[in-house]
Amino acid sequence: MHSHRGYRGITLPELLWAIAIFGILIAAGVPSMVGMTNRIEAESAFRHFRSAVAFARAEAIVRRADVVLCPRLPGTEMCHSGAIGSDEEEERVWKQGWLLFVDRGDSSGTIDESEGDQILKVFDKVDDDVTMKITSSGGGQLQTVSFVPKGSSSPTTFSVLFCLKDDYGDVEFAGLTVVHHGRVRMSDRDEAQEGCNAL
Repeated sequence: MHSHRGYRGITLPELLWAIAIFGILIAAGVPSMVGMTNRIEAESAFRHFRSAVAFARAEAIVRRADVVLCPRLPGTEMCHSGAIGSDEEEERVWKQGWLLFVDRGDSSGTIDESEGDQILKVFDKVDDDVTMKITSSGGGQLQTVSFVPKGSSSPTTFSVLFCLKDDYGDVEFAGLTVVHHGRVRMSDRDEAQEGCNAL
């Protein structure tokens, strides 16, 4: 017969201390997890926009038709149809997501399936913590981006900067896509960082 006198359970104060320490560890880890999640979302939004532009150009060449990238009307598969009048509105509109479609009709920037238009891809909205800065060489706000069968774009040159800053204003993520005559170039990290710091 074995004696169990050497064993005892956990007391209530010990259990409370363990729970308190566990809670502190969890609380300390939550901000870093949130920051990491935001960074992943910022990187994802940047990659999606860059790939959307490259894909639009390739599809225009292959299909021998105009392909348009437009800001998405929230919750729909339609382009934002109103005029964009300011930098803030431009950012807000484009952050709702994007649509890629083949434009075979006469109504540029409007999807009309009866004219043979066809949606190619739909992209979701960008996280609220991410800032987008769109700059067109011609000035004014970017309403749509169009690619013609020869591969060139309208506007001819534009750039899109994605930034994520922490609570102290330090840049967590910076990405810049530059499109020149339809060709996509990703800027170097220092250039993107400098652009985000200026915002």
